[in-house]
Amino acid sequence: VDRRIEATGLVSFAKRVPAKVELAIRARDWLLSGAVFGPADAPRATLEGDVDVAVDLTTAVPTINATVHRLALRSPDRAELTLQREPVLDDIIFVAPGAARALPVPKAAAAGSARPMDIRVRIPAPIRLQQGVLDVWAQGDLSIRVRDRGTEIRGQVTMARGSMVLF
Repeated sequence: VDRRIEATGLVSFAKRVPAKVELAIRARDWLLSGAVFGPADAPRATLEGDVDVAVDLTTAVPTINATVHRLALRSPDRAELTLQREPVLDDIIFVAPGAARALPVPKAAAAGSARPMDIRVRIPAPIRLQQGVLDVWAQGDLSIRVRDRGTEIRGQVTMARGSMVLF
């Protein structure tokens, strides 16, 4: 299997400080791990995709434009994994002989600590997202504004087609 990530691009500088960044990122059969994708020594997902990213750092609020030309996130349900212990996440309560304790939940960023930025994600052609029993193809556009008062997400991602396989 030819697993790889390739990135090519251009970084423009103004007074020795990055001003603009343009990247073309290509991932082929890249293994994903962590959180719902399993531990690093037993990844449960692969990612393939072609994404172009343009970042403008010259404005007071940096802008990031990403165009997802192709993406396939595959994390199928595998019977042998259902027999393994699930990774412990967020608000799960761990019960041990003689003691019970809640696991720590990551704290949200304090108000006023977010770096303002505007992000636009374009998905002009359907991308594939497969996790567990769901296999969907979706496309759309999202605009994300990050400010001190919070994050605002606008736009629409539409499921073009999909299936659910239970058995």
